Amino acid sequence: LNTSWKGIDLTYGKDRVAWGSSGDGGLLLSGVAPSFNQLRIAFQLTNDLRFTYLVGQMHPSDDVVGDTMYVTDRGWTRYSLVPKWLAAHRLEYSPWEPVLLSVSEAIIWGNRGLDPSYLNPLYFFYSAEHDGGDQDNVLMAGDIRIRIAHHALVYGELLIDDIKTSTL
Repeated sequence: LNTSWKGIDLTYGKDRVAWGSSGDGGLLLSGVAPSFNQLRIAFQLTNDLRFTYLVGQMHPSDDVVGDTMYVTDRGWTRYSLVPKWLAAHRLEYSPWEPVLLSVSEAIIWGNRGLDPSYLNPLYFFYSAEHDGGDQDNVLMAGDIRIRIAHHALVYGELLIDDIKTSTL
């Protein structure tokens, strides 16, 4: 379901999300990942500023056996096949027509239900996660896209996963 009204886009349902400039999205949310149930709201704040927030639930892949511990094809050990929750927000700024600057933040958690602290779209997820005992996975990203010509695009992205301020 999707509706738009006066610069606000509201989407509810099972959908894929791609945030970034590459052909399949970006590092934080890639369009090649499976679709998941979500509520997504986007606000066109000004002509050059857009804010998007989403919250959704992701389910484990059907091809993984129903054990509580498994190893991925890359050799990573995973311990839980329960559904995970995702909350994310993204701010996009386009100071000129060919340039787009974006910052995003996402948090993934599981083994409990919907966490009310992550429902606030303006809350800094890193602070909420720290306040909750540092048991979730916070990701932050920034990206830039510059269209040089009609068919030429230059872009870059930085992804920070599980930043620990005590080690900086």
